[in-house]
Amino acid sequence: MTTTAEPNLDEREHVAKDVDGGIPATFMSRLALRRRIADANTQFRRTFPAIAWTGRYTWWGLVGSAKCVRGVWKWLVAAEYEIHREAKPELVERTRARRRKTVGWTLGPTTALYAGAAWIYYPWPLVGMAALGLSGFAAAAIAEKRARQAVMDVARKKTGKLPGSKVVRQAFADSKLGETRIVGVIARTDTDDAWAAVIELAAGMPASKVMTKREELASALGVGVELLDLTPIVGHAGRIKVTCFDKDPMQGTPIATPLLNKPQVNLWTDRVPLGVNLRGRIVDVALPERSVLIGGEPGAGKSVAAMNLLLAVALDPNAQLWLGDGKGVDTLDLEPLAKKVAPSASPAGLLDMLQELRVHMDERFKTLRKLGRKKVEADLDLPLIVLWIDELARYTTDPKFKKQIIEALRDVIQRGRASGIITVCATQRPSGDVVPTSIRDLLSIRLALRSTTNAASDTILGQGRAAAGYSAATITAAQRGVGYLLDEGSDPSKLRNFFATPAQERQIIERGYALRETAGTLALAADHPRRKMLTLVIEAFGDQDRLSTEVLLERLGGDWDPATLAKALGLDGYPKALWIGGSTKQGYERAAVIEALDAL
Repeated sequence: MTTTAEPNLDEREHVAKDVDGGIPATFMSRLALRRRIADANTQFRRTFPAIAWTGRYTWWGLVGSAKCVRGVWKWLVAAEYEIHREAKPELVERTRARRRKTVGWTLGPTTALYAGAAWIYYPWPLVGMAALGLSGFAAAAIAEKRARQAVMDVARKKTGKLPGSKVVRQAFADSKLGETRIVGVIARTDTDDAWAAVIELAAGMPASKVMTKREELASALGVGVELLDLTPIVGHAGRIKVTCFDKDPMQGTPIATPLLNKPQVNLWTDRVPLGVNLRGRIVDVALPERSVLIGGEPGAGKSVAAMNLLLAVALDPNAQLWLGDGKGVDTLDLEPLAKKVAPSASPAGLLDMLQELRVHMDERFKTLRKLGRKKVEADLDLPLIVLWIDELARYTTDPKFKKQIIEALRDVIQRGRASGIITVCATQRPSGDVVPTSIRDLLSIRLALRSTTNAASDTILGQGRAAAGYSAATITAAQRGVGYLLDEGSDPSKLRNFFATPAQERQIIERGYALRETAGTLALAADHPRRKMLTLVIEAFGDQDRLSTEVLLERLGGDWDPATLAKALGLDGYPKALWIGGSTKQGYERAAVIEALDAL
């Protein structure tokens, strides 16, 4: 009868298989073993501090004494002259001989004298020798401790702590990601606040799978998950860049928006700065032909993120701002700049504004057709329109107007891309009933702030993003204003939004107001004389589409005359000859007056 020997630990490490993926796994990895030893060492030092202290200093004394002996030996054999052996061998031999003689003539007489003293005065010379030896041992221990501390201080100050390649590879193995290879070296980043390494994965292992193992990798490396960043390498599906930060880059003092120092913005050519990424670089987006969705739980920083976009719009004097604020208070300071403002938190009011915008969009497409153009571009005399809808849930879940609002909003987003209309929506309830898929998929820029679940994050970023490692549910409460940005044509990236205090917001908005006044694009208040005049003229038309100047003056009353009326209305080409009541008369068209009022 034959028996099979029990395989040892090393053999079992090679034959053990993971049940899920068939990947070789270890019963106890070297990294885990080192951690257990370190934990046991810490516990022992806390339980028996005197023994631990004695053991440490004894070890340092032995190491220091060994280094001292090695140094003496190197001096004795003239190791520093070894590089001259080929050119001047006689110099090396002469130096060695001289040093041997020095040691011999020093130690020989000293040993003889000491032996005689020990014979005569026994045992005190031996006691003195032991004390001298212990003093030297203690000095060696202290020197070794200081040398190690100096090395650690320099490493922490200049290069930080770097893990060995074995540690990183073992962390991947412990996370069931198979065998890996370090491409290049593990090094500190340019900003010296993190270490980074490019990892080549096992054949057949995609980088996308590593993205889903962030927590496991962070645990294996012994760091917080918020400190670990994983970035797939473009052009190689089997490589990934691992960056481990010394401290969370998404926390700290708020970062002021660059718009504070920007005198003016042109949305056609300027990218809008939103925040900074993990490496402190500015993240910005282009708005023309785009649309935006911002979502996150209450307190995640939605209003701050949205204000970064709205303040940029405020600094473009040629951009029109249409406001639909579900709370009715967040955009109060922006209303003087706005072209249109929907009644506060009124679904019916928002629907009316959307229908008006659709009519305006149809007119733009007619203009494009006449010009032979396919879309609104910077060289056309058609300003960009930014539609802002906050608290989307207030409108898309309203039982009475839900269907009409979703249909109108989908039409504005879908056709607005070519007609120069940019839609920006925000919600504190990122769920499928608030943001229907038919609307979400049309919004090309999406910012997912801290969310309660992976499903809520996917509502903003798209189905399957959380499973791929991009989930706003992993953002901690301490990371205020942090989110995942999905820009068109790229994977989501983590960023921290810029911040502006209420006073700074008002400062930028006041600058935008002045820019619009200078450019003549400021939407006039309801009590402005020109707006009141145009409103009176429209009322004077009644149900008629055309009126002669004579009849219009009669209906207006007062001391108006044809020249004064024409100057007050300021309509290009009016009054002009129109067919009115069976004859040609000088007069005005109702549509022209309405268009002038809408343009204010």
